[in-house]
Amino acid sequence: MKPSRNTQRWTLVLAMVALLSACGGGGGNEAPAAARGGDPAEREALNAFELEHGIGPFTSVVELGPIDASLVARGQDSYEMKCLS
Repeated sequence: MKPSRNTQRWTLVLAMVALLSACGGGGGNEAPAAARGGDPAEREALNAFELEHGIGPFTSVVELGPIDASLVARGQDSYEMKCLS
């Protein structure tokens, strides 16, 4: 069944609108300096904790407990079953 001429026109119009909206301007989306994190020199400055432990959301050292061997075995079994097969 051949699509009607009206359907072809609407498809063309919708494709053009989608193309123009996807490729349109975008000049008004510039965030203010405060929203981007302020002055670049202030963003570059790292405190002592960040210099030692890296940059991220953590502000204190995270202490991990001992590794549970039974959980390791379960994880290894699950990995071998799902990922290696």
